[in-house]
Amino acid sequence: MKSGLYITIGLLISIFSFAQKGGKYKLWYDKPAKQWVEALPIGNGNIAAMVYGDPYQEKLQLNEGTFWSGGPSRNDNPDAPKVLDSIRYYIFNGNYKRAQILADKGLTAKAVHGSAFQNIGDFMLDMDNLKDIRNYYRELDIEKAIATTTFTSGGINFKREVFASIPDHVIVIKLSSDHKNALNFKAKFNSELKKNVKAIDATTLQMDGISSTLDGIQGQVKFNALAKLMTKGGKTQISKSGISVSNAHEVMILISIATNFTDYKNLNTDEIVKSKKYIEAAAHKNFKTLFQNHLSAYQNYFKRVDLDLGTSEASKNPTDIRIKNFAAGYDPELISLYYQFGRYLLISSSQPGGQPANLQGIWNNSNKPAWDSKYTININTEMNYWPAEKTNLPEMHEPLIQMIKDLSETGRETAKTMYNSRGWVAHHNTDIWRITGVVDFANAGMWPMGGAWLSQHLWEKYLYSGDKNYLRTIYPVLKSAAQFYEDFDAHPPFQIDGNFGCTSGITEMLLQTQNGFIDILPALPETWKSGSISGLKTYGGFEVKVIWENNKAKEITIKSGSGGNCRVRLPNEMQLSGNTKLKKAEGKNPNSFFEIPEIPKPLISGKATLNPVEIKTGLIYDFPTEAGKVYTLRWSDKSSERQSETKSIYNKN
Repeated sequence: MKSGLYITIGLLISIFSFAQKGGKYKLWYDKPAKQWVEALPIGNGNIAAMVYGDPYQEKLQLNEGTFWSGGPSRNDNPDAPKVLDSIRYYIFNGNYKRAQILADKGLTAKAVHGSAFQNIGDFMLDMDNLKDIRNYYRELDIEKAIATTTFTSGGINFKREVFASIPDHVIVIKLSSDHKNALNFKAKFNSELKKNVKAIDATTLQMDGISSTLDGIQGQVKFNALAKLMTKGGKTQISKSGISVSNAHEVMILISIATNFTDYKNLNTDEIVKSKKYIEAAAHKNFKTLFQNHLSAYQNYFKRVDLDLGTSEASKNPTDIRIKNFAAGYDPELISLYYQFGRYLLISSSQPGGQPANLQGIWNNSNKPAWDSKYTININTEMNYWPAEKTNLPEMHEPLIQMIKDLSETGRETAKTMYNSRGWVAHHNTDIWRITGVVDFANAGMWPMGGAWLSQHLWEKYLYSGDKNYLRTIYPVLKSAAQFYEDFDAHPPFQIDGNFGCTSGITEMLLQTQNGFIDILPALPETWKSGSISGLKTYGGFEVKVIWENNKAKEITIKSGSGGNCRVRLPNEMQLSGNTKLKKAEGKNPNSFFEIPEIPKPLISGKATLNPVEIKTGLIYDFPTEAGKVYTLRWSDKSSERQSETKSIYNKN
């Protein structure tokens, strides 16, 4: 596993007030970003930016989810059938070095090892007439998905607001001040991969370019970026390298980016027409309308889950100080913030109709990023989507589901060409062109289990929703993946998955479903004495809210999505409200969504030293549910004398 991504950020209050700073859902700093990893990430699943917040030169580093090097390509090694039998022979006879040499030659891709996710470039605002910067403050409000910078210069208060709109397909920037005629700056584009940058008129900038060549595959992805400036007061004029704005009171800037990418096989979309369509539609709306559209769409996802672990004095500090002091102090609200930051990143980098979140989500400032910022499907891609279903973001899962369907098509050819097998296969990496061959070298890349692991996401999504229509669409993909394994004896820097893994891990400390029942507070830390979590989803479509005090569950609310038996493990005695009664659980859970697959007993070396796991006891009950109905359990004063009796049930299930 590779290291996780940590992004730094900043915070605000009211329009030009510099009083109280911070907030439950705000990451903030008292100085601008100097490095890319300190900038604030915004995104709408298709276009994204890192916002630096420099008073003198604001910079937005830009990305578009389909802007990758090369073009449609494959990387199957046709020599594979010639060497497979020999490789197996050497493996079974313990000559692993010889097997690896042969695999490097006959199985690993001859040339194409995957394309790179690339950087569109920068949009910059060079500010004039600023001096003596004071009261500096920047924030990322993840409840509203907006980055804000405020500061004072020459007695004038300035404010910048930036967000990426999901419904309007543009990045929106608003510059304002509390004095008239105070905004003076030059706007410009720049990119290593640009072909042309020009001002179409006195309010519109355009930049176009093309992706780079990699592994001999000519760069074929064209991009078009537009920036439209709309001012209140002042004037705009074309300058040598961009557009100059002088003496304005308020300026709104819209940025639109599009490419010629249609799908992994075709590059026939008109990027200029597409980019122009988005910006012209958005230009008919004012800032208030654009922001309300954005807020409504974003909060439809974000507000489904709330985690409250309490607060402390530490929350008054800038985010970087809170992180530095976390290990030695008490800052429960930082845990809640980090938890929701993972959900924010997933919403911002993975939207229906777009590409899945890659190794860096949708944020990348390099044209040669680490590991090409592609999809590492032997762990990292899966980690990106661990939080999707359980933290109530199933729509964010859709880009990955679609990619798996694509891979089942490209992987069918790989299975046939390299292994003479039915079904489909993928190895440990893929990219936007859905390559499925072996990349890098055999020691890392000769791992034909990518299809199997990704297929678990298809099945898990069904377990959470119970949607039979969805199951019909993915069943052929699951069946085809299984066919491959029936035919072949398989032998085998900035990164975003750490954020998603943390969000998923915190979720499973508070709620689990993989042991045949809904497990309430299975790993609640002693220091999280009181708190609440709401909106979490489980297998079978149940939605759960838990309130706890003094490390005991006080109230549990369960909404049944699909009906059927609800088997729940309680950390302490509780009573179910209404006429429905709790029944002590016995035997197998009759709800098929909670069926536990039989796992063969593992082979364990006699030399291994094992640390036995102590299973936490609890109270396991069943109760019937109807789809759409809500059930509430409340803390009971009854003794827990029978609590230990349930250990056998826990082990059995």
